Amino acid sequence: MGNRNSSTAEGNQGEALETPVPSVILADDLQAEIVNAFQNKNVQLKWQNLQAQILANSENRVAKEELRKLHIDNEIEKWRTMNDAQQQALDDKVDSLRAQFADTEAALTFDVNKMEKKFQSVPKFGSGDSCLNTRNDLVSCYKSKADIRQCDAFAQAMELCTKQTVMSK
Repeated sequence: MGNRNSSTAEGNQGEALETPVPSVILADDLQAEIVNAFQNKNVQLKWQNLQAQILANSENRVAKEELRKLHIDNEIEKWRTMNDAQQQALDDKVDSLRAQFADTEAALTFDVNKMEKKFQSVPKFGSGDSCLNTRNDLVSCYKSKADIRQCDAFAQAMELCTKQTVMSK
């Protein structure tokens, strides 16, 4: 009998250690619905995170593109400023050269007119048929020959004709 009591006591102690946990047994369809809702929440959370990441990437790309465009606009503005300065410098140089040319042309015209008045008997070249044939022969030779030394005879003839024409007038 002692064995029985001791085994009962041991059995009571084992049961005392193993206290029953209250549990709820769910119907299979209700449990499937809860699992499905939980999975849907996970999918929705992942989808929202993916959308947020896509939006953040898009905003970063747009911001980078705007910075790049701003940089390009700044470079273009710098180039335009530099180009305008260079164009202005070139325009000033052209105006200066035109003014200098006009001054030189006026001075030369004045000097030529003064010399013509001083030397009234100077022949006017380019008018008339002075040395026309010789001049045509020389030009034809220059055009047709690769080596202009072959035209030396025509050049000497032209020089002689010019001297005779100047001396005769």
